Amino acid sequence: MGSVYRRLKRDDLILAGLLIVALVAVTPAAAMEWTVQTVDDVGDVGEFTSLALDSNGYPRISYHNSTTMKYAAWNGSEWHNQTVDRVGNVGEYTSLALNISGYPCISYRDATNSILKYTAWNGSFWNTETVDNTWGAGWYTSLSLNSSDYPCVSYHNTTVLKYASWNGSSWVIQTVDSSANIVGAHSSLALNGGDYPSISYYYGTNGDLKYAAWNGTAWALQIVDSVGDVGKYTSLALDSSGNPRISYYENINKDLKYAAWSEPIQRAMTIVGRPTGKK
Repeated sequence: MGSVYRRLKRDDLILAGLLIVALVAVTPAAAMEWTVQTVDDVGDVGEFTSLALDSNGYPRISYHNSTTMKYAAWNGSEWHNQTVDRVGNVGEYTSLALNISGYPCISYRDATNSILKYTAWNGSFWNTETVDNTWGAGWYTSLSLNSSDYPCVSYHNTTVLKYASWNGSSWVIQTVDSSANIVGAHSSLALNGGDYPSISYYYGTNGDLKYAAWNGTAWALQIVDSVGDVGKYTSLALDSSGNPRISYYENINKDLKYAAWSEPIQRAMTIVGRPTGKK
């Protein structure tokens, strides 16, 4: 009897242990929740945000405050806010990246002069400059830093898509796509392993999603999706093979769509949308 009792007791303990493991396995997911904070509540603030995380995983945010451009950084216990540029109406379409030193770099639009501007923190002050002073520049900016830590920016300039890159001494500006009356809004930029830029963007004249990739000598342009009015609010990422993946908005059915390049075919799919026939 004693040995039987010991076996039963041992089996009960094993079963109890398995139950505890099962509960622990599901508890963390159930216990997770969103933590929401107010970063800045002074005035009409918070449009055109762009987010980056530093080496500690702390958030940094660039954003527009009525007529100024601001920057907020979390230090682990509180938010520190700075006004970056207050000359005129500035700070629309911000795009933020952190350089190799962890310092913030921001591209943005100066609406007063309708130009593209760029600023970088050097540890003591913001070093601000005009990238493109052509009237109408600076809409829908997207910023990436290349392997030399130099800034590269895609943006819309009135009717065309443009790309600006810093070469160490000056800005080199290229017109990427001027094939239509309205092209280049909602741009998103990514650099591949060779620092070659790729850009997703909206072809407004026809309502298409387009994609441009630099091959070292020229820009190769593609229409990714032309079904309906598609291609606003694009976001581009490159996979481990350097192939593009794009999320974007479809305006007719009010759907979220996703396109992925997979040689030799290109796939586009609706991932979130209204049920068929719903108004």
